[in-house]
Amino acid sequence: MISVVMASYNGERYITAQLESILNQELPPDEVIISDDCSTDRTVSIIEQFIKDNNLLGWKLYTGETNVGFSHNFMNAVSRATGDYIFFADQDDIWIETKISEMMNIIVSRDEINTLSCRYTLIDAHGKTMRTNYWIELDEKVHKIDFKSYLTQWGYPGMSMVVRREFLNKVIDHLPKSYIAHDFAINLVAVAKGSMYCYAKSLVLYRQHSSNAIGVNHNLTKDYRFTLNERLEYIEKNIKHLEKAGEILEAYDDMELTEKQQQLKFIKRRFICYHKRKKILERGSVFGAIGMIRCISSYPMLRVYIGDIWFCIKRFMPEGKQ
Repeated sequence: MISVVMASYNGERYITAQLESILNQELPPDEVIISDDCSTDRTVSIIEQFIKDNNLLGWKLYTGETNVGFSHNFMNAVSRATGDYIFFADQDDIWIETKISEMMNIIVSRDEINTLSCRYTLIDAHGKTMRTNYWIELDEKVHKIDFKSYLTQWGYPGMSMVVRREFLNKVIDHLPKSYIAHDFAINLVAVAKGSMYCYAKSLVLYRQHSSNAIGVNHNLTKDYRFTLNERLEYIEKNIKHLEKAGEILEAYDDMELTEKQQQLKFIKRRFICYHKRKKILERGSVFGAIGMIRCISSYPMLRVYIGDIWFCIKRFMPEGKQ
C-alpha cells in the first residue's frame, strides 16, 4: 500500500498544481493524507474542493487546532498514514507523472533500501526551470549514499523521498523532542545504517520562492555573488544541523556501537571545521582561509573553499575595487 503525506500551510498560490500532479500519477497512491497547520488563506477550501470535485475517497484532509510548525505538521500527517511505503510531498512542487511508479519499482525490488530519493529540477515561482541538482554526483542509476557525503551536501529533501514504513516507525520512536526537519532526521539514520539510496533521475519540479518553508540555497553553490552575511548564515545553519545530527544518532540505539561511535566522531570533526570557517570569515584571515585546505572534505565543492579565500581577500581591497 502506498501513502502520500503532505503538510500544508498558506499554500493557496501553488497547491492546486501539486495536487493535480499527484492525482495524475501513472501509479496512483492508495491514500493521500494532508495535514493543514492552521492556514489563514484559502488553502483548506481549495483542498476540500479538489477532493470533492474529483471524488477522491482515499484522500483525507486534517486541520490542526494550533500551529505546530513545518516538521511536526508533517509528522502529524505521517502518524495518520497506513501505507507500507510513504512518499513525502510539499505543497508547492510538481511531480513528474512517473515519480511513484519508477521509485516503487526500485524500492520494492531491493530490500537493502530504506529511503530512496530522486533527483529534482529547480523551478522558480513562475515555473521557469532554474537547474537540476547537478552537484549530487551519481555514477550509477541507483546510488548508495555514504555518511560523509550526506553530511557535506544535504541535497536530499523530503519531497524527493519514499520511505519504508517499518523503518520510519523505528526512526520516529527514537527522535529527540527537538529536531530540525523530518527528512533530515530520517535520512540521517538511513545513511548511518547504510540504507539510503538515490535514483539518478529528476522526477520532481522543486519550486523555489520567497515563502518556502525550506528551500535550496542555490546561490551558495553557484558563484561568489552574495553577501558575507549570507555565507555566514549558511555556515551557521550547517553547524545547527551537525548539532542535531549528533543528538539524533545518540538517541537511536538500533545500530552497531563501534560504527555509531565512528560516525559521532566524524560529526564532531566536521562541527569543528565549520566553526573554524566561521571564525576565519568573521576575522577576514586570508592565511586562515587558505589553511582550511586541511578540512577540504568538509566543503561541498572546491569553489566554496575558494570563495572563502576570496571573501577574506575582499576585506583588504579598496571599496571601489571589491
